[in-house]
Amino acid sequence: MGLHRDPSNLPRITPYQGEMRRRMWNLAVQIDLLVAFHLGLPCMIHGIESDTALPRNLLDSDFSEDSTELPPSRPMTDYTPVTYPINKARIARGFGLVARLSHSLTLPSYTEVMRVDARIQDVWSCVPLFMKVKPLSECVTDAPMLVIQRFGLAALYQKSRCVLHRRYLVDPRPLKEHDYSRRTCLEAAIALLDYQSTMFEATKPGAILAQNGWFSASLAINDFLLADMIVALAVQRQNESEDGIDWMATCTPPVTKESLIEMLKHSWDIWTDMSATVKDCLKAANVVRTMLRRIQTQLGINIEGFDSPDDSTQTGSVGSSSQQTSSMSDTTMGSVYTSSPPDGYRGYNDAEPLVPTLANLGMTDPNIASIEGQNDASNQQHMNVADPWGMSQTQSGYDWNQFDALTRGPTDMIPDIIPQFPPMPPLAQQNWIDQNNYNDFGDFLATNAWNSFPGM
Repeated sequence: MGLHRDPSNLPRITPYQGEMRRRMWNLAVQIDLLVAFHLGLPCMIHGIESDTALPRNLLDSDFSEDSTELPPSRPMTDYTPVTYPINKARIARGFGLVARLSHSLTLPSYTEVMRVDARIQDVWSCVPLFMKVKPLSECVTDAPMLVIQRFGLAALYQKSRCVLHRRYLVDPRPLKEHDYSRRTCLEAAIALLDYQSTMFEATKPGAILAQNGWFSASLAINDFLLADMIVALAVQRQNESEDGIDWMATCTPPVTKESLIEMLKHSWDIWTDMSATVKDCLKAANVVRTMLRRIQTQLGINIEGFDSPDDSTQTGSVGSSSQQTSSMSDTTMGSVYTSSPPDGYRGYNDAEPLVPTLANLGMTDPNIASIEGQNDASNQQHMNVADPWGMSQTQSGYDWNQFDALTRGPTDMIPDIIPQFPPMPPLAQQNWIDQNNYNDFGDFLATNAWNSFPGM
């Protein structure tokens, strides 16, 4: 189809067709990049050299199939149906550079990491102010889809920062020159957990996004789990650089391990509540629960409001908490909480106090769009590395049998209703091949072969 080439370089492409091709190509790039990273694979399209430009910021009424020339692009301060795709494509291109470094077979230099970081910051600074996250109290008159788009852009930006700098969070010897990366990674993770809390409140019945609860069950789940993992690692690692200075104190605002544990527990509360209606959140709740238990064991502390491994019951659960989370291999998509109120959100007693939001902890998201004429306080939102994924370790390494149980589905539970066909004998296979042999190379090499199909 040639979508990787800009239509201006191709003959017999009308302006309307060229603009549609630009939109399709940029959407294909985003899907390939995000899905590939979600699966832990390198993307395919980035291996193709492309000169296709971004689509123009135009309304659908600005041009038609009969247009002989495209009108100039509207300014990015004008909201159109392609304003979000354009900004997301720009951020996704920066994330593509991050993914390349993440999948690189050799450790990238810190200079290259900072170069990509500068690219991400430049792209984010070009995002219009009305497309950045605002407190929900200021979004009452905004369309729900616009609110979701704001969180979508911000989440991808923060995810890029997390993935780019997370390797420096587990340095054997924390170097002072890497303090920026550790601080940036942690701040981005805190921002993601703040988005999770805000979106959870916004999708409750009667809230601004009550009809858009699907957003919390999308690929964003993996972004929030990434943030949980980073916060758990920051709590378990030492927070002093080689010069003895606490790098966490240099965050904006400063954070402590106690405040990070509260954030992680609040995230666990959200996963647990959502697991009553969203089955995918049950495994996430069990993963975060394992993180909190490891923190309790490693630091020798008791997290208030969090049940210890000795607890035998949990309000709103089907069985005991030890039975549900003793092993990640026992987690199934059918194990859901059933004793929840009609609204389907709270799995705990309503009289139980909520975990403090990030605002109550003194946390401020530095990426929230500032409102002119207001101070910083008015812009606050309400809201030995142990393996954090629950994988048991032996003296020889990971328990790979348990890993297989996590990654593979049940293969020995084939329903009886599925017919089982006996294998075809080798002689019958060869007879079938001889009878159905077809030489398609002649037609394939013939003129205009791409527009024809061989007959059987």
